Amino acid sequence: MTGVVFAFSFLGTLLIGFVAGFLITKYTRLGGREGENEQNDELTEQLRLLTDTLGQQNKHLVQRHHYQHHRQHQSYLNGEKLAHVTANQEEFLPLFIANHSVFGGRAGGGGAIDRLQPQSLPDHNQYQDWDSVGSPFMPGSPMVLGQPASLATIVTPPDGEANALKGEWPTKNLEIVQIVIQQDSEGKEIVLWEDIVDAFRDAVNVRHGTMILPFLKDKDLKRLHPPRIAAMPNTVLDVLVDTPRTLPVVQSTMRQSATQSPPKPAPSPYSSTPSRQRQQRPPKNISIAIVTEEFGKIALMARRGDAKSQTDLAKAFHRGSEGLSKNYELALKWFLRAAEQEDPIAETNVGFLIMNGQGAPRDTAKATMWYLKAADRGCADGQYRLGELYSRGVHQDYPKAMEWLIKAANQGHAEAQTSVGNFYLHARGVDQDYSKAEKWFAESAAQGHAHGQRLLALLYHQGNGVPQDYFKAAEWFNKAADQGDANSQNVLGAYYNNGVGVPQDFALAAKWFLKAALQDQTLAQVNLGFLYTLGQGVPQDHLKAVEWFSKAAHRGYAEAQFKLGVQYEHGRGVSADYSKAMQWYSKAATQGYPNAQSNIGDLYYRGLGIPQDYTKSSEWFSKAAHQGYAEAQFRLGCALERGRGIPKDDPKALEWYFKAAAQGHPAAQAALGVLYRDGLGVPQDYIKSAEWFSKAAHQDYAEAQFRLGYALERGRGVPKDDSKALEWYFKAAAQGHSAAQAGLGVSYHDGLGVPQDFALAMDWYLKAAGQAEAQVGIGMLYHNGEGVARNPTRAMKWYLKAANQGSKEGREFFEKLKAKGYGSHLELALPPAYAE
Repeated sequence: MTGVVFAFSFLGTLLIGFVAGFLITKYTRLGGREGENEQNDELTEQLRLLTDTLGQQNKHLVQRHHYQHHRQHQSYLNGEKLAHVTANQEEFLPLFIANHSVFGGRAGGGGAIDRLQPQSLPDHNQYQDWDSVGSPFMPGSPMVLGQPASLATIVTPPDGEANALKGEWPTKNLEIVQIVIQQDSEGKEIVLWEDIVDAFRDAVNVRHGTMILPFLKDKDLKRLHPPRIAAMPNTVLDVLVDTPRTLPVVQSTMRQSATQSPPKPAPSPYSSTPSRQRQQRPPKNISIAIVTEEFGKIALMARRGDAKSQTDLAKAFHRGSEGLSKNYELALKWFLRAAEQEDPIAETNVGFLIMNGQGAPRDTAKATMWYLKAADRGCADGQYRLGELYSRGVHQDYPKAMEWLIKAANQGHAEAQTSVGNFYLHARGVDQDYSKAEKWFAESAAQGHAHGQRLLALLYHQGNGVPQDYFKAAEWFNKAADQGDANSQNVLGAYYNNGVGVPQDFALAAKWFLKAALQDQTLAQVNLGFLYTLGQGVPQDHLKAVEWFSKAAHRGYAEAQFKLGVQYEHGRGVSADYSKAMQWYSKAATQGYPNAQSNIGDLYYRGLGIPQDYTKSSEWFSKAAHQGYAEAQFRLGCALERGRGIPKDDPKALEWYFKAAAQGHPAAQAALGVLYRDGLGVPQDYIKSAEWFSKAAHQDYAEAQFRLGYALERGRGVPKDDSKALEWYFKAAAQGHSAAQAGLGVSYHDGLGVPQDFALAMDWYLKAAGQAEAQVGIGMLYHNGEGVARNPTRAMKWYLKAANQGSKEGREFFEKLKAKGYGSHLELALPPAYAE
């Protein structure tokens, strides 16, 4: 037995001596690396401590050898998924790879150390790559190596360290663990609680952010045995530990007498077995990052200097993937390590990070230098980035930009191909050439590049370089939209809304507008809000319309600000508020939005929420009119015709009416019809008058429909036609036009174009009871007893209403009945508001 002990002590001595020599050699060789020279003194002291404790550690090793021997030869199943757990993101990698197994340690556990062959040795302030039991590599935090089958690695933090991580990585070393992900009988991935307690003796629970991960239970809500939690690959977790370790595990174990039994695993905090009393200390958190075994190998290769692995690790930090939190500083660090090996992809990414101020201050000159290095090595992405820098940078140079972009595009770089196409589309450093633009967009689009697909669709939409084809445009917009391109989603929504290139479908329009709106595409937000105001493709909902208009309006989009103002003016989805309407109109108007300028003019004209002011009203109408806004041109023409807020000027009024009418503004067209009918500012011309009335009438403008009906009834500028006149009266009357309704009353009263019908005449007269013509008609029906009982007195009341509105016919009938002694109590002096 003595011989066995001596043999193990001798082997342990040789092994630790080998490690010490290896470390000295290693760090002497690496001493020139930046930031490591100042650490040599600390390393020397640690090596001294390692030598001083050699005898005690070997004694303890011999004591535990037989107890642990049966666990040495457990085999690792190749291909099994691992939960690599780390608390130090900067240097993430497994500690050892020996005989195709990952070796690590258990807190409180011991183990045989034969067959361990260190394959890499990281910086001493990072992972503790030791092949000896209890090596005090970090003061107060020795490393305890476990069994090949455990796949758990733990490094105890320095005394007193505690980090509440909440999903973020620490900046100092904490415990590092690797735990096997098991599968239960149903094939679900789990982590056994006993494995967690093996690694963290004082574990209380596991948390994801602020949520405690519960133990899995059966259908009766009873905890499954053995206790387990659901595995969460690629997720950062925290382990809450009840009592921080203030003494190294090895030192604590070494204090046991030689006759004591080997240490037993700590019980679960949920076990009924009492544990020995210990001093209660504040809990601490330990960060866990669960990643795949494959990525663990990548991290190891990166630490060993493999440029591709360094680049992959940097990308994971940059994206915040593979269980790592996003960290631009570490991304830049690893990219730089690969770039120092002249890796062009890494050089490009270094340039990108510096250009965008990620991980380092923004520096265009340094970014250009790194891009140039990569580009000169033929890296297509570096050439593309350099080309983009010249096209948009401080030193804009389109020829240089095109030179680099062409090089990248010829290598098949899709983004570069799109950029080259854009240069030809917009004549940047080259002559405009739609055909070449189409060629490059097509190559990019064929590779599935969404931007190239959208620009190719735009060429088909406009017919530039290719025959105009809305169907092909819709096809390419759809491809880009399916990839999440917000602009394409908005255009596709507009296609479905208007039935362009696709069948009209308001529901699909709303679907695509919503997809784009959720990506903060402001025009899509406005379009979606507009659909809610109309109830097209979605239920009419002015409240939701206001919500979408507000999103875009608060981002400064003028059209949204205008539409939000409209909602406030008319009280749709919000309480009517002229002050807020003016506020939003003003925001849009200051951006030169003519619709808002015109509406401000209307608020001043009507005195809504502000004092009535025709002068300011005309000023705002003028601003919008000079931008070509038809409504403002018409309103300015009205102001000039009437001399409100501006000197009366019929020729100028006619000029603005013509401008608005040329854009199809129906009110302006009807106004021109009146001017030609009455010879105001133009020679009287009933034919031209009827033509303008007809243009507006065919746009469903009720006033023009009535005027055209009147012209047809009397044969002014058009052949007399009572039937057609009646048709236009009906159209205007259906829109609530009171004069048209009165005209229909006359038609049924006199049998003009329709069979005479006193009852229908009375119905139409009553609909237009505010019109003097309708009031006279009602009076005549009562006067003559047509369709109603004869009642001269009631007739006189209706004649009086018409007379007080200035109707000569009404006054004549009233006076005739008055002379016959009817209605002696009625006088013409009664106000027009007199009611029956």
